[in-house]
Amino acid sequence: MIVQIITLILLALMNGTALKNDVPYFENDSLIRNDLEIVWPLVQTVKIEYDLANAQLAFLETKAEKDQFLKEFEEFIKKKYFKEVFKLNFEQGKLLILLIHKEIGKTAYELLKEYRNISRANFWNRMASMFGASLKEEYTSEQYPTLEMVVQEKQPTFILLSSP
Repeated sequence: MIVQIITLILLALMNGTALKNDVPYFENDSLIRNDLEIVWPLVQTVKIEYDLANAQLAFLETKAEKDQFLKEFEEFIKKKYFKEVFKLNFEQGKLLILLIHKEIGKTAYELLKEYRNISRANFWNRMASMFGASLKEEYTSEQYPTLEMVVQEKQPTFILLSSP
């Protein structure tokens, strides 16, 4: 579930191109505002899907049942969200990784480690680092004050992705 979304984010990072700008991205409120319009619905969708998957997993008793559910859920996630995530540019992918931590309380690395294993988490983190991202990066309002300001301003107006 979350693994597929993180994989899609990494594909977006590999596919995307970095924007050239004199102002660092996370200090440029106009860029952040524009990218949040695209990324925030995905963040909220990830949060909802994560909560739904965990609720379902809580009812399953055996490891085999849980593994089967996760396998089917990952296929569902891939089919439903691949196109949306693959459209992201480099900065939007990094923003999505940060905001997943803000909303779920776990880094993308922690989620991969939890739902897969440490080897796979390390592999994807190394892949992300090749593109200037880190799956271990944590969101703090102190480190990203401009982003926090924009999120707080815009949060009430965001809407979720509509189902196709």
